[in-house]
Order: sequence, then structure tokens, then C-alpha cells
Amino acid sequence: MLAAFAVGFAVALAVDLGGPDEPEPATTGASAPAPTTTTGEREGRRREQPNESVAQPEHEHEQVEEGPSGPPPGSTDERAAAGAVRAYVRALARRDAESLCAAFSPGALAAVRFPRERGSCRRTVAASLGYRDPRGLPVWRTSRLAGPISARAEGERARVVATVLTRYADDREPSVEDDVVHLERRGGAWKLLQPSATFYRAIGVADVPPTALEVR
Repeated sequence: MLAAFAVGFAVALAVDLGGPDEPEPATTGASAPAPTTTTGEREGRRREQPNESVAQPEHEHEQVEEGPSGPPPGSTDERAAAGAVRAYVRALARRDAESLCAAFSPGALAAVRFPRERGSCRRTVAASLGYRDPRGLPVWRTSRLAGPISARAEGERARVVATVLTRYADDREPSVEDDVVHLERRGGAWKLLQPSATFYRAIGVADVPPTALEVR
């Protein structure tokens, strides 16, 4: 009996020395363990959130302005004929009598009644440009292209229509008209078959003859 009492007393003493169970201290500042993420979920998140560290090309968001698509429509002959008319009007504006005479086919100016005859084509044209008619007609000062220019070439002939602005002296109101120019190919170059209305304006001829508009 004494042995049983001794065993019970020893067990009770051991329990008392262990003390009561204390609650576990609460964790502060520690995050809960991240939930397990599967490979499929990670791939899905990558697709939803593109990688921002990869720089996107700037030109993808810029508006690109397109320039001219190329040369104006028309054949090579038509573009060359239009260029000859541009040179002709430019020579008028510069009062370049030598270039003007060279712009015409031989004999194209033979029927023109110039206000001032000086023997040669160059001297006659130079003296007649900007002629001041005593009747008080508008005195030509300069001309230039002021709009579209179109050309039609058929074989050795071409017809060019150019919008020309002409200014006169004494601050008169400038005029804008479509000038019709007829040309022919001579020696690989396009030459004027006859004077156009702009040429007659430049030498002070008020009444442009019908031949300026009709091909001879």
C-alpha cells in the first residue's frame, strides 16, 4: 500500500512541476504563408499583365504623314510638254527674250505683229515685252503659273492647259485665266507652235487672235 501511495505522489508532483499549458504568443508583423500557385495560374497572370519592362517602339503610336505618292500622272511626253510650258512662262516672268525665242518652233512668231520691231527675234521680243500702248490699255508686268497644269500628247503634238496669273502695271487687278498652249516635238524637245494668250498679253495686244487657241 505504501508503494502505491508513493507512485501516485510522484506522478502528481511531476504534473505540477510542468505547470499549466500557456497559450502560444500571437504573431505580429508576420504574413501568412502564400497559397500555393499552380503553373497554369502563373501563365494566365502573365498573359493578363504584360511585361512593362519591355519598351514599346515609339513609332507604333505616332501618326505618319504620307508624302507625295510619286510623279504626276501622264506619259513621259506629257510631262515633258508640261515642263516646256513651265519654262516658257518662267522665261516670260524673267523677260528672258533669248529663252522665249528658243521656246518657239522656227517661224512660229512670223505672223505676230509686234509693237516694236528690232530686226532679230531676241531684240524684238525684248523691246515689246511690257509695251505701253498709247490708247491706255493695261500694261503687262509679269505672269506666273497659279494653278493646275494638264497636258495631252498624241504623237508629235501636245496640248497643254495651264492656269496663269498675270499682273499689270499701275496696280491694276491681276487676271487669272487658263492658257492653252500647243506644242510640237522638234529634235527631241517640245516647242511652241504659236504664241499663247499670255504671250499676247505680255506684248500689249489687247485682242488675242483666235489662232492662239486653235492649233494650226
